[in-house]
Amino acid sequence: MKKIALMGSEDFIEPFKREGFEVLWVYPLAYSMLYEKGNKVFLNEGGFKEKLDFLKSEIFKFNPDYFLANQWFFIKQLLNLADAKAGAIAGLYIDFLSELHKKGIVTIITCEDDTAVFGVKPIRSVTTNFNIVATYTLQNKKKYERCGQAVIYFPYYVTIDLPTKHVSELPSDFFIPKLDVFFIGTMGFDRRMFLKRLSRKISDLNYFFGSKTIFYTSLKETSFDWDDRNLVKEFYKKTSVNVIYGLGGDKFFNKCWGVSNRVFNVAYCRSFFIIDYRKHLEDIFDIDLKLYCFRNLNECCKLIRFYLKNPSFRDELSDKFYNIVKERFTITPSIKQLIYNIEAATMKNSWRSVGN
Repeated sequence: MKKIALMGSEDFIEPFKREGFEVLWVYPLAYSMLYEKGNKVFLNEGGFKEKLDFLKSEIFKFNPDYFLANQWFFIKQLLNLADAKAGAIAGLYIDFLSELHKKGIVTIITCEDDTAVFGVKPIRSVTTNFNIVATYTLQNKKKYERCGQAVIYFPYYVTIDLPTKHVSELPSDFFIPKLDVFFIGTMGFDRRMFLKRLSRKISDLNYFFGSKTIFYTSLKETSFDWDDRNLVKEFYKKTSVNVIYGLGGDKFFNKCWGVSNRVFNVAYCRSFFIIDYRKHLEDIFDIDLKLYCFRNLNECCKLIRFYLKNPSFRDELSDKFYNIVKERFTITPSIKQLIYNIEAATMKNSWRSVGN
């Protein structure tokens, strides 16, 4: 039985177990050891090294074939530090990875963010010391290939529950009536001000939209307990809405709403999608960006009105997106494909010639 140590999302635990892996989830241990209150990394390098050495010893006891880490664990730490301190901490991480390599443990990091983040030198220096970078964006794939990095193009990163029924098959009383517009995500401009201005611009429409802690229905700003996962899910499942989708990094919030990996689960929605100016979905779907992207408030409002006045076209796009989700974002094939790609890259590069 192969073994894998996971320092990332718990979403991977059960899928890897189903594929016959013994799994050690080290993320809670690593997070509790390496962060102080306020989510700040230990500033004392000696103390940090001691904690990292302990984490390494726990991994060595487990003796895994693979170590799979999520980039955000490192980013959150390194971005909290001044340049000199971040460089020193990055050096300790690189030494940590080097020790894993000597034991014959293949290291993989999953990258799910903008390439701009990896332009930060300490982060780039850590990520390029993993044996394999697994990314779902073509931008990152090309970036790391240019650096001579082994890259897996893996656009199936997080599970999306496969819907059991299409929206057209659901009973009419399943939905909340008169709910026209839904917005989710973060944007490249001030979120609160943009949403407030948008609510005024489309005040003649019935809508619900929000982002993290800010929600609007018509002209009323609404509070919402977005930490209550069950409450949010129940509201989401009862909602028949059109969707304006601003890409973003509110990871927990996005998962609650069925948004994972910048992809919206359209199981319970009649939906259209509007994307902010960063255009990440170009990497994932074969779509006409002119139909989905906006650069400013006026373009956003124009697209909203266009889609609301063209329900048949909106339904066509909804069906297209639904079918893409159904085809490409189920968890079992995803993990199987990831394992296949990791093993293929490992054989090609002969990383396991030492130890273990």
